[in-house]
This record gives sequence, C-alpha cells and structure tokens, in this order.
Amino acid sequence: MAHPTPIKTIHGQHCHHGWNHANAPVETVAPRTTLSFECQDAAGGYFTRESKAADVATMPFEHLNPVTGPIFVDGAQPGDILKVTINEFCPSGFGWTAIIPGFGLLHDQFTSRNSSSGTTTPALGHLPPTVARHESP
Repeated sequence: MAHPTPIKTIHGQHCHHGWNHANAPVETVAPRTTLSFECQDAAGGYFTRESKAADVATMPFEHLNPVTGPIFVDGAQPGDILKVTINEFCPSGFGWTAIIPGFGLLHDQFTSRNSSSGTTTPALGHLPPTVARHESP
C-alpha cells in the first residue's frame, strides 16, 4: 500500500525537553496532513558509534528525552482525541541502551551500570549481542 507523500518535514532541532502547553507549535496543519518527523534519540545525540560505557556517567541529564514538535492541527480543541497513523519508521542505523543505577522506572532493581551500543539491523531493529559492553560502578 502506497503512503501519502509528506508535505512537511519537522526536523530534529525543533525539539524541547518536556511537555509544556506553553511551547509554540513548530507547524500548523490541516486534519489528515502527512508529515515526516526527524527525531533525536533519547540522549539528544550525545552518544556516537565511538562512545564507551564510561560515557554514560557524563551524559547531560537535562538533555534526555527530547520531544519533537509540537504540531497544531486546525480545528483541534483541548480534550479532543486525535488519531495518528505511523506510516513508516526508519531507524538511523545506530542505537544505544543503558542501565543507569538510581534512574528510570526500574531504578531500584538495577544497581550496576550496563550499556550497549551498535549498528541496528534495519529489518530486525535490534543490536547484535557482540556489541554489549559491561562496566561495574
């Protein structure tokens, strides 16, 4: 099935850190508009293919979880429910993950640092097990 061609691209620099209704929309669109988003990763691009597990300790927490947007949809009102269809997801080809003691949903269940990074396999979207790096605190 062919997907509609996006008429606008919302680039990764149009991001902020945290939801806030005071943030001005980066774009206003009509209902059923197809958009393309270029989003940053959870660390805002801090990690690269050359990053090491020790780099997790210097990650700037104030730049975690950047949010791309917001987008204003013509006619939408506070409290409305909007249907969003994701037509396609294209990973960047690089990914990372980390367990950070004392941080996140499972902060009390992990007490030692653990991280992985590597090239993703587009068809599978996972990290090869050979790239895992482990480090004790």
